[in-house]
Amino acid sequence: MSRYGGRVHFVGVGGVMMAALAHYLQLEGEAVSGSDIRASVRTRRLRRAGIAVAIGHRAANQAGAAVVVYNTDVPADNPELAAARERGARLAHRAEIMAEVLAGRRLVAVTGTHGKTTTTTLIGYLLEQSGLDPLVFAGGEVDGWLGGLRPGRGEWAVVEGDESDRSMLRLSPEVAVVTNLEPEHLEHYGGDFSQVRSAVQQFVASVPEGGAAVLCAEDPLLQALAVPAGVHRLTYGQGAEMAALDVEATGRGQAFDLVWGGLVQGRVVSSLSGRHNVLNTLAAMAAGVAVGLEPVRMIRAMPDFHNAHRRLEVLYQGGGVRVVDDYAVHPTEIRMVLETLLSWQPKRLIAALQPHRHARVKHLFADFVASVAPADEVWVFDIYGPAGTQALPDVSGQALAKAMEAQNRQAVSYLGPSARLAKMASSLRPGDLVVALGAGDITRYAHQLARTVAAETGAVN
Repeated sequence: MSRYGGRVHFVGVGGVMMAALAHYLQLEGEAVSGSDIRASVRTRRLRRAGIAVAIGHRAANQAGAAVVVYNTDVPADNPELAAARERGARLAHRAEIMAEVLAGRRLVAVTGTHGKTTTTTLIGYLLEQSGLDPLVFAGGEVDGWLGGLRPGRGEWAVVEGDESDRSMLRLSPEVAVVTNLEPEHLEHYGGDFSQVRSAVQQFVASVPEGGAAVLCAEDPLLQALAVPAGVHRLTYGQGAEMAALDVEATGRGQAFDLVWGGLVQGRVVSSLSGRHNVLNTLAAMAAGVAVGLEPVRMIRAMPDFHNAHRRLEVLYQGGGVRVVDDYAVHPTEIRMVLETLLSWQPKRLIAALQPHRHARVKHLFADFVASVAPADEVWVFDIYGPAGTQALPDVSGQALAKAMEAQNRQAVSYLGPSARLAKMASSLRPGDLVVALGAGDITRYAHQLARTVAAETGAVN
């Protein structure tokens, strides 16, 4: 019998977390349908699973549904929401349904400005390798899972909690992980970063007695957070309880000695590159300890971990050219990715940037300009605004490119539509590494670029 009294319809079902949640409900025996503005790998996966997915938003899509689920990016005047509202159907934010799904589970929830998906995926993997069979909801496509969903039956669940719109405050974590905190998504907080800090403080304060708050020791804002009485404050990073020593780059990965409780537990060998991924790994292992996992067992599992797609993902390598795809959208993430790729020692590092969200670019314009400084050359595309968001005057990819060229003294080209990325294959030469950066449709053209380079070089990937 349906817990929702009928069909559950998802507006914007192609989103990573929306698709994962829809798929999970269907696996639990619920009648599910969805719609999205365009077809994608996720809408096709849902259709193969037997879920009806309409392309395009029309009032008829939600007809008869008991519950209509939306996320923050869906505008209030969306025809499906408007029709559902008019007929009195239940409207529920994605986070509300997620909280209902997770009720009764012991929960690890991960939030923060950067690194949520990698940390969530890695925690889920470590619990899986320890035989706990966790339910996991992550914000990225993971090989071997159903996109961002691992439908486990164990008592533990792991979920990526979205701080962008306070969605994480609907969760009830036994273990709360906060990776870092920077100004971001300020359009949902009245432009006031102090409200973001307050929301994260509220998230940590929700942990019950006997639980744990896992916080990065290298972020002073996190160290200033108050932890409730009876909650274990577990820190990671330099000089913390969970720390890394003797970090060494190993090709496209790295290794380090894991320190826990003042003792070296063993050497971690990982396929993840960059200092930021050292911290993500420490966060995941600290959460694992909070759950009850042994550090030595987690160390043994690390060499076989593969991250979610679009996290320093190598799409092509051949003929001396490499094409990499990454989800980085915030200036700090962009700089971290570029600095990490410099350690791969390309002759020329090219950043192909599709800025994501006009509001983000407006609030962080100067930071975006500075973020690409590590690159030898920058290709800037139009700002990608998800459906339901609006362009802002005087905020454009062209303005960014102009400012980058003036400030960074590097070769910068404004290329307009992201589709032009694939046409840049002929400009690449041996020793080049080009990385596509952004959360919009640039990933599709990065794949096209990789295929074009492969065809032109005749090399084997």
